[in-house]
Amino acid sequence: MLIFQNEVRRQRRQPVHYRALIDEAVLRRKARDPQTWTAQLEHLIEIAQQPDASLHVVPFGTGPHHIRSCLELISFQDGRTVAYTQSSWSGHLVEEPEDVEPLRLAYDLLRDTALTPPASLTFLHAVLDEHGPHRSDGGGDPAR
Repeated sequence: MLIFQNEVRRQRRQPVHYRALIDEAVLRRKARDPQTWTAQLEHLIEIAQQPDASLHVVPFGTGPHHIRSCLELISFQDGRTVAYTQSSWSGHLVEEPEDVEPLRLAYDLLRDTALTPPASLTFLHAVLDEHGPHRSDGGGDPAR
């Protein structure tokens, strides 16, 4: 599936740029199955290296922040932005500009405290290395 998605991205005239903020707590909470957890970290590392993606880790040291659930901001070519918030039980589409703007500001403020994409990639590799020898591919990557 990832190969297909990457091919679709390459074929677009104007590729979609994906930017993500990931709280360190998400990276530290391991899955019950070590191979699943490792595969998830490796997938994040792969995505973080894509030219049309920016991944920012929000480290514990930044302190508390105002985004308490999943927040997606979707910007269209016409300049319009919508937001989608999601909790464990429901999701909500926010379309009115006056309602989207505070969410965009909260996102921007959090991104300002996050690690840069290169520092985030280094952080992801460190978390994966801390995980130990349970790599899904059977070993470490000597090219890193």
